[in-house]
Amino acid sequence: MLVLLPGAALLVVAILYVLLEEALPVFTIPVTAIVIIIGIKLSPSPKISGGQAPTGSDPLIVDRAILGASIYQLFFFDTRLVLKRLATAKTTIFSLVLLAFAGFLIDGLIGALAGVTAGYAIQEYTAQARRVKSPLTNSSLKVGPNDVEVPYDDLEKVELDGNKLVLFSKRGITRLGMSRGYGAAMAPRLTTIFQKKFKETGVSPFDRRFSQTE
Repeated sequence: MLVLLPGAALLVVAILYVLLEEALPVFTIPVTAIVIIIGIKLSPSPKISGGQAPTGSDPLIVDRAILGASIYQLFFFDTRLVLKRLATAKTTIFSLVLLAFAGFLIDGLIGALAGVTAGYAIQEYTAQARRVKSPLTNSSLKVGPNDVEVPYDDLEKVELDGNKLVLFSKRGITRLGMSRGYGAAMAPRLTTIFQKKFKETGVSPFDRRFSQTE
């Protein structure tokens, strides 16, 4: 809906612009039409799944987490965490800036908004197309050149600070951003996985209620 609704709203604005100003926004109309098509094709996010069965047979899977300018899918197995890269800065930032700039040059402000919406739609489509589907096991998930593998033995501590997953290792501190409600939903399962290494901080009661209603 975050893709479909903005695209539909901008298409309506573009049509009104044609009727009122008698000028055709040649960038906005086709771009917003493409955004709507992408929004229709996108399926609902799986968010957080797994982690309920015995250790290793049903990994905890988080559909998206942000590290730097890249989007990752997280897999918590019995001995390792795998960060599967879904989209890079090229799709998350470059496409937004490029399309917004092109839209502004052609159609002004409405074109810039259409470009931003299109860049976000491309990002979401790319992430969904690359997302690994269940079921899978520790041995069936392969780590690619753009992915990150973190053995649990390398971790000194794991924290959930609100909706940020913080990994402490000898190499330093890594912070992964997640959507609202993810931290509260993950906390019980991360306690089972990491035991004494895990610490939960900053998860509000509202986030707990929010995660339970999702």
